[in-house]
Amino acid sequence: MKKITIIAILTTLMLSAWEINTHRAIDRKAVENSTNLIKFIENSNIPLDNNYYNNEKFEGYGISYIQYIEDDKKGEGNGVAQWGQTFGDKPSWQNMIEAGSILEDALWPNALFAGDGRFNNHFADPQINYRGLWLWKGMSSALLWAWDRFDNQYDYMNALEYFKDGFVSKQLDERRRYQAKMLVSVGHILHLMNDMNVPAHTRDDAHPNGDAFRSLG
Repeated sequence: MKKITIIAILTTLMLSAWEINTHRAIDRKAVENSTNLIKFIENSNIPLDNNYYNNEKFEGYGISYIQYIEDDKKGEGNGVAQWGQTFGDKPSWQNMIEAGSILEDALWPNALFAGDGRFNNHFADPQINYRGLWLWKGMSSALLWAWDRFDNQYDYMNALEYFKDGFVSKQLDERRRYQAKMLVSVGHILHLMNDMNVPAHTRDDAHPNGDAFRSLG
Protein backbone atom coordinates (compact mmCIF):
# COMPACT_ATOMS: atom_id res chain seq x y z
CA MET A 1 0.00 0.00 0.00
CA LYS A 2 2.85 2.36 0.87
CA LYS A 3 4.54 1.65 -2.46
CA ILE A 4 1.34 2.41 -4.36
CA THR A 5 0.93 5.69 -2.45
CA ILE A 6 4.52 6.75 -3.17
CA ILE A 7 4.16 5.90 -6.87
CA ALA A 8 0.92 7.90 -7.05
CA ILE A 9 2.59 10.94 -5.45
CA LEU A 10 5.60 10.77 -7.77
CA THR A 11 3.36 10.39 -10.81
CA THR A 12 1.43 13.50 -9.79
CA LEU A 13 4.64 15.47 -9.35
CA MET A 14 6.03 14.40 -12.71
CA LEU A 15 2.88 15.55 -14.44
CA SER A 16 2.99 18.96 -12.85
CA ALA A 17 4.07 22.22 -14.41
CA TRP A 18 3.46 25.89 -14.02
CA GLU A 19 0.30 27.29 -15.56
CA ILE A 20 0.78 30.48 -17.55
CA ASN A 21 -1.06 32.41 -14.81
CA THR A 22 1.50 31.12 -12.32
CA HIS A 23 4.43 31.94 -14.60
CA ARG A 24 3.11 35.45 -14.95
CA ALA A 25 2.48 35.87 -11.22
CA ILE A 26 5.96 34.62 -10.29
CA ASP A 27 7.65 36.89 -12.83
CA ARG A 28 5.56 39.91 -11.86
CA LYS A 29 6.51 39.48 -8.23
CA ALA A 30 10.17 39.09 -9.18
CA VAL A 31 10.06 42.28 -11.25
CA GLU A 32 8.20 44.30 -8.64
CA ASN A 33 10.76 43.32 -6.01
CA SER A 34 13.83 43.97 -8.18
CA THR A 35 15.14 47.29 -6.91
CA ASN A 36 18.03 47.33 -9.38
CA LEU A 37 15.77 46.67 -12.37
CA ILE A 38 13.34 49.40 -11.37
CA LYS A 39 16.19 51.89 -10.89
CA PHE A 40 17.61 50.91 -14.28
CA ILE A 41 14.26 51.54 -15.98
CA GLU A 42 13.80 54.86 -14.22
CA ASN A 43 17.26 56.07 -15.27
CA SER A 44 17.31 54.76 -18.85
CA ASN A 45 14.56 56.83 -20.49
CA ILE A 46 12.54 53.71 -21.35
CA PRO A 47 8.95 54.97 -21.79
CA LEU A 48 6.53 54.10 -19.03
CA ASP A 49 3.29 54.80 -20.89
CA ASN A 50 1.12 51.77 -21.51
CA ASN A 51 0.61 52.14 -25.27
CA TYR A 52 4.06 52.68 -26.71
CA TYR A 53 4.99 49.04 -27.34
CA ASN A 54 1.58 47.75 -28.41
CA ASN A 55 2.63 47.42 -32.06
CA GLU A 56 6.10 45.94 -31.55
CA LYS A 57 6.36 42.64 -33.40
CA PHE A 58 6.85 39.14 -31.98
CA GLU A 59 10.03 38.22 -33.86
CA GLY A 60 9.45 35.54 -36.48
CA TYR A 61 5.67 35.57 -36.02
CA GLY A 62 4.70 38.70 -37.96
CA ILE A 63 2.29 40.26 -35.46
CA SER A 64 2.63 42.25 -32.26
CA TYR A 65 3.43 40.61 -28.94
CA ILE A 66 0.13 41.72 -27.44
CA GLN A 67 -1.94 40.71 -30.47
CA TYR A 68 -0.46 37.22 -30.55
CA ILE A 69 -1.47 36.76 -26.92
CA GLU A 70 -4.95 38.29 -27.04
CA ASP A 71 -6.20 37.43 -30.55
CA ASP A 72 -6.27 33.72 -31.37
CA LYS A 73 -7.15 34.27 -35.04
CA LYS A 74 -4.35 36.74 -35.61
CA GLY A 75 -2.07 34.56 -33.49
CA GLU A 76 -2.29 31.61 -35.92
CA GLY A 77 -4.50 29.55 -33.61
CA ASN A 78 -1.73 29.47 -31.03
CA GLY A 79 -3.94 28.57 -28.08
CA VAL A 80 -2.46 31.42 -26.06
CA ALA A 81 -5.59 33.56 -26.39
CA GLN A 82 -7.74 30.98 -24.64
CA TRP A 83 -5.67 31.51 -21.49
CA GLY A 84 -7.37 34.90 -21.14
CA GLN A 85 -4.23 36.98 -20.65
CA THR A 86 -4.78 40.74 -21.01
CA PHE A 87 -2.71 43.83 -20.30
CA GLY A 88 -4.04 46.62 -18.12
CA ASP A 89 -2.60 49.86 -16.82
CA LYS A 90 0.79 48.69 -15.60
CA PRO A 91 3.84 50.40 -17.13
CA SER A 92 4.63 49.04 -20.57
CA TRP A 93 8.08 47.75 -19.67
CA GLN A 94 6.46 45.36 -17.17
CA ASN A 95 3.91 44.36 -19.82
CA MET A 96 6.74 43.44 -22.18
CA ILE A 97 8.43 41.21 -19.60
CA GLU A 98 5.15 39.46 -18.82
CA ALA A 99 4.38 39.13 -22.55
CA GLY A 100 7.69 37.33 -23.02
CA SER A 101 6.88 34.96 -20.18
CA ILE A 102 3.52 34.12 -21.81
CA LEU A 103 4.92 33.81 -25.33
CA GLU A 104 7.55 31.28 -24.33
CA ASP A 105 4.71 28.72 -24.48
CA ALA A 106 3.64 29.80 -28.00
CA LEU A 107 3.47 27.56 -31.05
CA TRP A 108 5.88 27.94 -33.93
CA PRO A 109 4.66 30.16 -36.80
CA ASN A 110 2.20 28.23 -38.98
CA ALA A 111 2.56 25.13 -36.81
CA LEU A 112 1.19 21.98 -38.44
CA PHE A 113 0.02 20.46 -35.17
CA ALA A 114 -0.52 21.58 -31.60
CA GLY A 115 2.57 19.85 -30.20
CA ASP A 116 4.92 21.92 -32.34
CA GLY A 117 6.07 24.86 -30.28
CA ARG A 118 8.74 26.63 -28.27
CA PHE A 119 7.73 24.51 -25.28
CA ASN A 120 9.49 21.49 -26.79
CA ASN A 121 12.72 23.14 -25.62
CA HIS A 122 11.70 23.42 -21.97
CA PHE A 123 13.22 20.24 -20.56
CA ALA A 124 16.42 20.45 -18.49
CA ASP A 125 17.76 17.12 -19.78
CA PRO A 126 20.53 16.53 -17.20
CA GLN A 127 21.01 12.82 -17.93
CA ILE A 128 22.34 13.33 -21.44
CA ASN A 129 24.48 16.36 -20.67
CA TYR A 130 21.92 18.95 -21.81
CA ARG A 131 22.26 17.98 -25.45
CA GLY A 132 18.53 18.10 -26.17
CA LEU A 133 15.75 15.57 -25.90
CA TRP A 134 14.17 16.19 -29.28
CA LEU A 135 17.21 16.00 -31.56
CA TRP A 136 15.14 14.45 -34.33
CA LYS A 137 13.19 17.72 -34.48
CA GLY A 138 16.22 19.92 -33.90
CA MET A 139 15.06 20.84 -30.41
CA SER A 140 17.29 21.95 -27.57
CA SER A 141 17.48 21.40 -23.84
CA ALA A 142 16.12 24.27 -21.73
CA LEU A 143 19.57 25.34 -20.57
CA LEU A 144 20.94 25.79 -24.10
CA TRP A 145 17.64 27.25 -25.33
CA ALA A 146 17.74 29.92 -22.61
CA TRP A 147 21.44 30.70 -23.01
CA ASP A 148 22.42 30.74 -26.68
CA ARG A 149 20.44 28.79 -29.28
CA PHE A 150 20.70 29.70 -32.99
CA ASP A 151 16.94 29.51 -33.60
CA ASN A 152 15.82 31.24 -30.40
CA GLN A 153 15.60 35.00 -30.93
CA TYR A 154 14.86 35.62 -27.26
CA ASP A 155 17.73 33.86 -25.48
CA TYR A 156 20.24 35.46 -23.12
CA MET A 157 22.89 36.26 -25.72
CA ASN A 158 20.30 37.93 -27.96
CA ALA A 159 18.99 39.88 -24.97
CA LEU A 160 22.49 41.33 -24.50
CA GLU A 161 22.56 42.42 -28.14
CA TYR A 162 19.10 44.00 -27.82
CA PHE A 163 20.28 45.76 -24.67
CA LYS A 164 23.24 47.28 -26.52
CA ASP A 165 21.23 48.26 -29.62
CA GLY A 166 18.48 49.66 -27.40
CA PHE A 167 20.81 52.42 -26.27
CA VAL A 168 23.32 52.96 -29.10
CA SER A 169 21.09 52.88 -32.21
CA LYS A 170 20.89 56.30 -33.82
CA GLN A 171 17.14 56.41 -34.41
CA LEU A 172 14.72 56.68 -31.49
CA ASP A 173 12.29 54.18 -33.04
CA GLU A 174 15.09 51.64 -33.42
CA ARG A 175 16.13 52.12 -29.81
CA ARG A 176 12.55 51.61 -28.63
CA ARG A 177 12.18 48.48 -30.75
CA TYR A 178 15.33 46.91 -29.32
CA GLN A 179 14.37 47.93 -25.80
CA ALA A 180 11.07 46.11 -26.27
CA LYS A 181 12.88 43.01 -27.58
CA MET A 182 15.26 43.14 -24.62
CA LEU A 183 12.39 43.28 -22.13
CA VAL A 184 10.47 40.50 -23.89
CA SER A 185 13.64 38.38 -23.84
CA VAL A 186 13.84 38.83 -20.07
CA GLY A 187 10.31 37.41 -19.83
CA HIS A 188 11.21 34.40 -21.98
CA ILE A 189 14.26 33.68 -19.85
CA LEU A 190 12.31 34.04 -16.60
CA HIS A 191 9.77 31.51 -17.92
CA LEU A 192 12.56 29.01 -18.55
CA MET A 193 14.03 29.59 -15.11
CA ASN A 194 10.57 28.84 -13.66
CA ASP A 195 10.31 25.65 -15.70
CA MET A 196 13.69 24.29 -14.71
CA ASN A 197 12.48 24.16 -11.12
CA VAL A 198 9.53 21.89 -11.99
CA PRO A 199 9.93 18.07 -11.85
CA ALA A 200 8.15 17.47 -15.17
CA HIS A 201 10.75 19.58 -16.93
CA THR A 202 13.79 17.64 -15.75
CA ARG A 203 13.29 14.95 -18.40
CA ASP A 204 10.96 14.56 -21.38
CA ASP A 205 7.77 14.11 -19.34
CA ALA A 206 4.86 15.61 -21.26
CA HIS A 207 2.31 17.36 -19.04
CA PRO A 208 -0.39 18.92 -21.21
CA ASN A 209 -3.20 18.22 -18.75
CA GLY A 210 -1.42 17.75 -15.45
CA ASP A 211 -0.89 20.77 -13.21
CA ALA A 212 -0.66 20.37 -9.45
CA PHE A 213 0.09 24.09 -9.16
CA ARG A 214 -3.13 25.27 -10.81
CA SER A 215 -4.43 26.79 -7.58
CA LEU A 216 -1.34 28.99 -7.37
CA GLY A 217 -2.04 30.69 -10.72
